[in-house]
Amino acid sequence: MAGVDLRSVQELCGHRSIVTTQRYAHLSPDHQKANVEKLARELKCIACAKRGHERRAMHISGNAGLCGECFAEMVRSIDTFEDTLAEGKKTLIRQDSRQLTGMKAV
Repeated sequence: MAGVDLRSVQELCGHRSIVTTQRYAHLSPDHQKANVEKLARELKCIACAKRGHERRAMHISGNAGLCGECFAEMVRSIDTFEDTLAEGKKTLIRQDSRQLTGMKAV
């Protein structure tokens, strides 16, 4: 579409609805990739923004992004949570097996 926004194309084509314009607008993968890269340059880390910092987001999911440091922190916290959850499950299984065999759970 040569960098022209869909709203302008709609008006130039005389379409009443943007849906009609969208139906005929076939964006190439290169065009879509360029748009994603353009948006990614503007997206700021949401975790840093809450702390009063301004860093560019590198890891993007949905409509939010995280910088490298905040992403690594999130991964560490998920790993810790999964480890805690797994240990809790093991404890419950041990307690259940002791109760089934008539032993007291400690």
